[in-house]
Amino acid sequence: MASDASALSGVKLKKVSAADQKVSVASTDLKKMMADAKASKEAAESCNVEKWVDGLEGEVIPVHLIPITPDAARAIVKSYEAVKIPNKPPLNERERQTLSDLASKIDAAAAKAFPNFPKSGEAVSGGGGADSKSSGSGGSGGRGESSFRGFFVRLSTRSPKDAMILHPKMRAAVHNDLVAASASAAAAAALNAKSTDNKSSAPTTLPPPPPPPPATATAATTATASSGGSGGGVETAIEAATRAAAVCAGFPELDDNTKLGSVYVNQIRVLPVQSGSDAVQLLCSSLRCWQGTCHVPRATVHTTRG
Repeated sequence: MASDASALSGVKLKKVSAADQKVSVASTDLKKMMADAKASKEAAESCNVEKWVDGLEGEVIPVHLIPITPDAARAIVKSYEAVKIPNKPPLNERERQTLSDLASKIDAAAAKAFPNFPKSGEAVSGGGGADSKSSGSGGSGGRGESSFRGFFVRLSTRSPKDAMILHPKMRAAVHNDLVAASASAAAAAALNAKSTDNKSSAPTTLPPPPPPPPATATAATTATASSGGSGGGVETAIEAATRAAAVCAGFPELDDNTKLGSVYVNQIRVLPVQSGSDAVQLLCSSLRCWQGTCHVPRATVHTTRG
């Protein structure tokens, strides 16, 4: 015991203040938070299109990856803000040229991928898109007509599907679907009533469907109709319901799944674009793409048409 006490007599303890202890704990917590954030980011990026699409070649629709430079990403963000957010500055000449260069890259990829991609001066006979006025790089009209039906464009983690949610084409298409679904539901109800009750009864009637949405609806209102988004390209149930409610007013006799199904089906019909300039315009009009652009390395061009 005496030898132990003698050995300890030379030990000196350093006094640590309460403030130093807090800094140490805070530093440890910050490092853990940074590590967790990095792991979360890497997990999300592992789901990006470019991470898995090559392994499914031949099993999914053709996908063509086009790198986006940081300048192009910033231009997409600024273009959205200039239109959607008050008092934000417009694009300068350099930024406009950056987006034009991206459109040209998309045109080149589309021309290489799709044999019937319209050449300069060809009109397009069909297809969707926002207001597809351009064909290839030279617009429509002039040298015959192309049968090209368009392609889809998206970023690695997010699609611009919200940009068309309030477009007149989208609202009219959903309205027509729901009118038909409502009539079908009424017919089914009448048939069921007749089969279970042989007594004569008045035919089943439903209130008239609401009128079609006004043709003045524009994509400029998309930002207020869309929810904040969930990040990582995953759409939450709340976001989906919000998007459906924006174009499915009325029809209380139809369930939410029927309405949401019509929204998703008709998005596929109106989202195809005809050219790189249309594609860039769509990306720049999307709240979803604006939210995710700072973290997205590539745009992707893909199609089930062509």
